[in-house]
Amino acid sequence: NKINQQFWSEELFSQDNGNIIICGDMNAHHILWNCYKNDSRGNDIVKHYTNSNFILMNNRCFTTVQNLYHQQSVIDLTFVTPNIFNRMVKWEVGTDPIGSDHFPIQMTLEITLNKDNCNGYINTDNRNFKKANWFLYTVIVNNHIDEIKRLPINKQINKLCEVITSAADQAIPKVKLCKNNKFQSKSWWTNECSLAVAQRRIALKIFKLHMTPLNYHKYQKAQLNAREIINKAKKQGWIEVCNKINNKKSSQYAWKIINSIKNSKEKANYGDMDNNIELCNRFFEHLVPDYVPQLNEIFPPMVINTNHILEQDFKINELTRVIQLKNKDTAPGIDGISYSMIKNLPNNALNILLSIYNNIWNNKIEMPIEWKHCKIVAILKPNKNRHEEQSYRAISLIPCMVKLMNLMIKNRLECLTNSLHIVPDTQYGFRKNVGCGDYMLSLLSDIYTGLTNNENIIITSLDI
Repeated sequence: NKINQQFWSEELFSQDNGNIIICGDMNAHHILWNCYKNDSRGNDIVKHYTNSNFILMNNRCFTTVQNLYHQQSVIDLTFVTPNIFNRMVKWEVGTDPIGSDHFPIQMTLEITLNKDNCNGYINTDNRNFKKANWFLYTVIVNNHIDEIKRLPINKQINKLCEVITSAADQAIPKVKLCKNNKFQSKSWWTNECSLAVAQRRIALKIFKLHMTPLNYHKYQKAQLNAREIINKAKKQGWIEVCNKINNKKSSQYAWKIINSIKNSKEKANYGDMDNNIELCNRFFEHLVPDYVPQLNEIFPPMVINTNHILEQDFKINELTRVIQLKNKDTAPGIDGISYSMIKNLPNNALNILLSIYNNIWNNKIEMPIEWKHCKIVAILKPNKNRHEEQSYRAISLIPCMVKLMNLMIKNRLECLTNSLHIVPDTQYGFRKNVGCGDYMLSLLSDIYTGLTNNENIIITSLDI
């Protein structure tokens, strides 16, 4: 089909600055890239390409597979900007068409990473808890317990966090991401697939050496055979995945497999927040609009101690219970202290942490300013404009020590409301061991009861 001239000049070759690669099957012929003739599309591309800063990477190698009916040609073109050209280490046409009638184009770029490189690995801020030396971690923390106890109570928390971080640096290695990722075959790939692909390559090589009708048909047959075997292996692999899901009762396991299939290597999209200060400011103005606090918020009323059960000091068994509930690490706050690092603290350190909680609870000391700070991560919503502040979803990463104290308070409130029957039995939301399934069962029971007794059912649905 004829392509409008404006497409080449205003859309394809207009963005000739920055880091841009244009690569694809242009289906255009011109002697500039080693075709036997010129056609109208090839002339249009040459006309607008020469007026831009793009650089043609093709080295006159043929990109299509020759057969008995068509000769080889160069219709897969690669154009790059000067920035990319300076980083281009290698551009070449592959030798195995992988069952297609086009050869793959392989490009190697030199990219400088702003990370500390060590033996082919990239250091990250995440810790590898699987290789943690918890005995060494506990010993290091224990050696500083007396030093922490000698400090005033309002300074103990900062020192405790410093000791935990120092012990973690010595006993828990950082996660290292390999920058030289080796090829890993798919889980469904079999030896039969490898054999079929090898036979296809041999058939292509024989056809290249002796281009006879017989060798060409053998190559076509090898192509079809490899495609059939690979599709069969994919189907069998999918059946095995479904059987794994059926054998597991946990829906979490099923979602884990589905997400790994759907998005095995894709990372969360953080948009342009890292490099756009103006967008960050607009995002926080949208997240936290300007607000004038009330007088009682500036000067909160004094709380009178009534020695109620909710106001009693926290016990060590309350702290250990909430710590044991956190059997899985989540993203830590700004301090970098995770649940595993708190769980493996010695008993002396847990007693210090409990004493800090109780002093905050009894208004003897203020909550540390570090605990009032949280890390905000902006996640770009799917199919949203990355340049608009409304397109981001905010996730707050609160320090784990704060979340443990919140959980102890929550447990006390739940125990009190359940013992005094403050929350009615007709409420199913925000109640322990009760959820949507129980509500639906109760609703269906009322509907069937009404139908049996020939009564009317009135349902009011509110979205508050």
